[in-house]
Amino acid sequence: MYLNNNFPDNCIDNIFIVSDRDEDDVKETLDRIRQYFIQNYCKLECLNNNKVNKSFFNVDDEEYEFNIIPI
Repeated sequence: MYLNNNFPDNCIDNIFIVSDRDEDDVKETLDRIRQYFIQNYCKLECLNNNKVNKSFFNVDDEEYEFNIIPI
């Protein structure tokens, strides 16, 4: 997010998240990842496993988009 917020015209377009969830439920793990992004100023309505999820962030009143793919 540091790079995206400071260099939005050259932002990171895709983020792949690989998580070892051990005994955790998939939904629980996705919720934890989603909360992390929300706390770091990203709009993220929902997060689906093994799919492209669009996220948005604002810099200087302009909205930028990138993809989060949790695996």
